[in-house]
Amino acid sequence: MRNESNKWAQLKADGAPPNRLDDGWAYCPDIKSLVYTGANGQLWLFDVEKNSWRKAKSSPPARTSMGRTVFYDAPRKRVLIAGGGRLDAWQQGKALEFRELYEFDPKAETVKRLADAPTAMYAQHLAHDTKRDLWFAVAVFNKNEQPSGMFAYDPKKDSWAEVKVEGGIPPHRSWFGWMQLCYDAHRDCLIGKQGDGFFAFRPK
Repeated sequence: MRNESNKWAQLKADGAPPNRLDDGWAYCPDIKSLVYTGANGQLWLFDVEKNSWRKAKSSPPARTSMGRTVFYDAPRKRVLIAGGGRLDAWQQGKALEFRELYEFDPKAETVKRLADAPTAMYAQHLAHDTKRDLWFAVAVFNKNEQPSGMFAYDPKKDSWAEVKVEGGIPPHRSWFGWMQLCYDAHRDCLIGKQGDGFFAFRPK
């Protein structure tokens, strides 16, 4: 695929999946493709060089589909697939499907379930702290539908832990919210957006 510098170009290819609410994708350099997840539960692969779509051989359960997000885990050459489910169903009871985490092996195109998260994830941002090799997430539920807090996933141990934060996590002006989060390796800190506010946090 060629594209002129400093100019957006639409990627047009036949056979694309339906673009629905709260889809997500991430680039996987190992297969030079984008891994896409949408509301139908099926994983799709977009080959950037060939400009073509196809279904992946394996996908997580369809119940974890809407609001599911994907992230490339560079040290382990895999894609992490986080949360998702029926629209707004996280408000009803425990809704444990929203806590599910999977790995997608891009070469074998297999899916493996990993440790469940401590809270619901819907359009959740997982930020990879490359210095500590931890994945962080922040969630706020002012009505206590789900646990609120800052959580860290350790990929080496396949385990989650709550991060004890002095003064607590930033509030959200709505009753719920998943922090948009990324890691700034230059300054060794997490940068997050909660509502219309921006915040920085350096893990211990």
